[in-house]
Amino acid sequence: MSLRSFANLEYEVRVKKAKKISDLLTRKTQLQGKRVLDIGTGAGVCAEIFASQVVGPHGSVVAIDRSDQRLVKGQYHFEIVEGVELPFDNNSFDIVVSNHVIEHVGGFNNKSIHLKEISRVLKRGGILYLAFPNRFAVIEPHYNLPFLSWFPQWFADFCVKGTGKGEYFDCHTPTRGEFVQLLKETDLNKTEITKEVFTYVVENELAGNRQVIAKLLSPFLLPLFMPIMPTLVHILIKK
Repeated sequence: MSLRSFANLEYEVRVKKAKKISDLLTRKTQLQGKRVLDIGTGAGVCAEIFASQVVGPHGSVVAIDRSDQRLVKGQYHFEIVEGVELPFDNNSFDIVVSNHVIEHVGGFNNKSIHLKEISRVLKRGGILYLAFPNRFAVIEPHYNLPFLSWFPQWFADFCVKGTGKGEYFDCHTPTRGEFVQLLKETDLNKTEITKEVFTYVVENELAGNRQVIAKLLSPFLLPLFMPIMPTLVHILIKK
């Protein structure tokens, strides 16, 4: 595959993810005219999709990351933010998207600050879309290695370096118990929508026989696979 083809494929995958996030949020609230914060924007695709197709002319999107890695620069405002503290006023956003970010911010204390800061900048009744890898997923999604997040740090580092995928394992996902503890210090009410995301994928991203088989088997297999689903997704509403 050529570099151009790979780049186009990556872009298409990111667009699909952005649409999924938008559709899932739309089930919870009206997005037109809302002010959105995209934390860890990366390529900027999600921010641009929201700015150009979702929030409308009276809405706005702010995207932040630790460095500028954007492939798409368009109708949103971008800022570099190196720490976990957010340079925004209290109650200044209607929606915050933190998609596969919390596992990269550091230890428990930094995760706590990350969520507290999001709670601070959200308006009352505002929504946080929060997704992060399942600690007990069979395949770790960042490095595509089996059981990687199950291992102690030293062995996970060894696996990442030994397979040539990096110098060390830098994804520290909270367990479900740790996540509950983290939320106790915020004004956020949690609703896990991992099952809803699975149903969305089956209905919107599968086709033909794959979709038929998934629909038939999901009532039986989903309860079994929930503990090891690769990604946990939550909608959190500020009290």
